[in-house]
Amino acid sequence: MEFLEPVSVIDPRRADLDRLKRHARELKDAFDAGNSAARELVARHLPQRASEERLKLAYAQLVVARTYGFKSWPRLKAYVEARQLDGAALRDAALNSAFESNDFALRAVFERRSDLDSSDLYVAAVLADVDALARALAAHPERVNAFGGPRNCPPLVYLCHSRLGELEPAFAERRLECARLLLACGADANAGPKNEHGGTLSALYGTVKPPGDPEFCRLLLEHGARVSDGESLYHASELADLRCLELLLAHGPEERDREWCIVRMIDHDNADGIRLYLKHGTNPNHLCAALFRERSLGCLQALLDYGADVNQICPEDWLRKRVAGLTPIQIAERSGYDAATLLLLAHGAADNRGPRDFLIGACARGRRSEVERLLAEHAGLVASLAPADHSNLAAFARAGNRAAVEIMLDIGFDIEAKADDMVCSALLYAAMGGHLELVRLLVARGASLTATHSYGGNALGTALWCAANFRNPVGNYAGVVELLLRAGMKQRDDELPFALDHGLEDVAAVLIAHGRQAADAP
Repeated sequence: MEFLEPVSVIDPRRADLDRLKRHARELKDAFDAGNSAARELVARHLPQRASEERLKLAYAQLVVARTYGFKSWPRLKAYVEARQLDGAALRDAALNSAFESNDFALRAVFERRSDLDSSDLYVAAVLADVDALARALAAHPERVNAFGGPRNCPPLVYLCHSRLGELEPAFAERRLECARLLLACGADANAGPKNEHGGTLSALYGTVKPPGDPEFCRLLLEHGARVSDGESLYHASELADLRCLELLLAHGPEERDREWCIVRMIDHDNADGIRLYLKHGTNPNHLCAALFRERSLGCLQALLDYGADVNQICPEDWLRKRVAGLTPIQIAERSGYDAATLLLLAHGAADNRGPRDFLIGACARGRRSEVERLLAEHAGLVASLAPADHSNLAAFARAGNRAAVEIMLDIGFDIEAKADDMVCSALLYAAMGGHLELVRLLVARGASLTATHSYGGNALGTALWCAANFRNPVGNYAGVVELLLRAGMKQRDDELPFALDHGLEDVAAVLIAHGRQAADAP
């Protein structure tokens, strides 16, 4: 059977998806027939499968993708599909690219920007084509605030959210000029559709997407953009550059928005950002939120400097159930956060720590002898623990605190207790962080392999997802995946393509090896 490498036949910029699919099928058939060229190609791009007798079609597609420099078939597919669009479909893809995270489709649209009809008001806006936008507005000035396109947005929103600036250095300057033109023609700085959270997909929100554009943000605020749109203040609190946040706070967001969004700043442990909020009159009583996240002393000091109540009882909410009803010093004690405890005492905190606080704190610090002393002095202490107390086991697993978890398991804490935003057990949180030795301990102690978190994922899927999207830089995700598979967790068909698509070569090697072992099993 004759077989030609795809790269010698097709340029992906001119390829159609059907042809690529046929070539993948031809590669599979040639490989299965023992064709030397096909097998050499697989050995070059997917050596883990080169010794197989037969090649799965999904692997053949992966090899085809890699011949063009794409890590996976889905990435090649997204690129080629976007390259094939024309007319209304290409227009919609360009407008949708402002709000989507598909980088390969974005690049394909960018490469074909000259094929777009820039006389279309929305297209001119998303391209930040100043001359085309001026002509479109001159022809139809009444449409300056018209909602349209696939996202039903006005031109200013498409302009502000456009991602094409990621591929074109001069885009930011043109975007600002286009915004001035739209506003001069009467564009409403507050127009935009409602999103699924009840907020507004506003133009202002687009200016605070990373890395943030303070000049653009200022322009919209000067033209009456409302800060309290449900998105802008929250996302500005995620930026390291505080200039956008300072502008927003100076324009008077609603108190409820400041209350909500200072917590986002606390999440990011940005003491300077917290002080900005406090300078603009935000309530400083967020010590419980800061201590729940174990934020820095600088963050705590900022709240204290503005009068935070050191004895405030933490209210219960969906996130902080584990610390509800506790004072700041109790939360600090349970985390083993000695410096925070001393800081609170120095600011006049009442010391209401009790045996349960000291027990959990001793576990956090890995002080087994102190734990044994507390148990000897307080009969029935572990039996008196509430479900919220047991959930600290999961929290310590999330932090990778193996010593704490081992002591807690030894004295009777619930191994399946779940905690915090993901409602995860200790095993799920340990897998999330790639904490191999902790996962090994929990599996050995009988942790449930079928436990799931609030989104329905199990430990294996969670390890894969976090390795790709929220990776702990010191986590051993390949080791965790291998251990979980050996423990009896089942590999899903979509997990290997996911690992390959996200460049998780070490994890993919484990999945491939396990799949081969499963196939060889009697």
